[in-house]
Amino acid sequence: MEMYFKTGLVDSAMGVFDTTDEKDLIFWNTVITGLARTGRAAESLTVFNQLLMHRGLKPDRVTFIGSLVACCHGGFVNEGIQIFSSMEKCHGVNPGNEHYACLVELLCRGGMVNEAKDIAENMPFEPSSHVWEPILCASLDLGDTRLAERVAERMLECEPKSTFPYLVLIKIYEMTWRWEKSVRIRYAMNEHKLKCAQGSSKIGLKSSVYRFEADQLQIHGGYDTCETLELLSWDSDDQRTQWSAEHVY
Repeated sequence: MEMYFKTGLVDSAMGVFDTTDEKDLIFWNTVITGLARTGRAAESLTVFNQLLMHRGLKPDRVTFIGSLVACCHGGFVNEGIQIFSSMEKCHGVNPGNEHYACLVELLCRGGMVNEAKDIAENMPFEPSSHVWEPILCASLDLGDTRLAERVAERMLECEPKSTFPYLVLIKIYEMTWRWEKSVRIRYAMNEHKLKCAQGSSKIGLKSSVYRFEADQLQIHGGYDTCETLELLSWDSDDQRTQWSAEHVY
C-alpha cells in the first residue's frame, strides 16, 4: 500500500485496504498517513475515526501525526485542535515535537499566528526548528518583521546549520538598513559553510515533468500548468466544505 500511495495510485491502495480482513496498526497508519499526504484529508480523518472505534487497536504517535497532517492539508483547524488535545487525555500518547509542529502549522494556516506562537513558547520541552518554521513563514506573509526576526533568531539557536533563518534575517536587516548585522549574518553563514539553495518544485502534466525555480517569471506549459493548479485548489476547497458539513466531533 505504501508503494501505491507514493506513486499516486490511491484507489489501488484503498482497494487493498478494503479487501483486507485483519488489519494491524501499521496497516491503519499507512492508510491514514498516505491519504493525508496525497491531499485526501477528509478520507484520512474518516479512516482515523474508524480506527478509534476499533476495540482491539489503540492509536499511537504515528497515527496522530497522520491525522494532524490531514487536518493541516484540509484546513480542519477545530478538528485538529481536538485531536491534539485528546492524545494524552484520552489515549495516553504524549505529544512530541512532530505533533506540536503539525498543530502549529495548522494554526498558522488558519490565521491564528499568535496562538501558534503561544503554544511554541509554552511547550513542555525545547521546540525544534520545525515548530518555529511555520510561524516564521506566517509572520513573513503578514509582513510582521519584528516577529519574523525573533522567530528566526530562535530557529538559529535550535538549528544553526539551517539556511532559511539566515536568509530571512539578512533580508530583514537589509530592509531596515541594518547593514552591519546583515554582514555579520553572511559571515556566520560562511563560517558554517552554508550555501543558498535555489527553491524549486515540480509538477507532472501528461508525459512531461516541469520544474519551477524560485523567482522564475516564465512558466513552461503555461495554460495547462495553471489549469491543473487551479483544479487542485478547487478539489482542496471542496474537501474542506464536505468534511465540515458532514462531520461533527
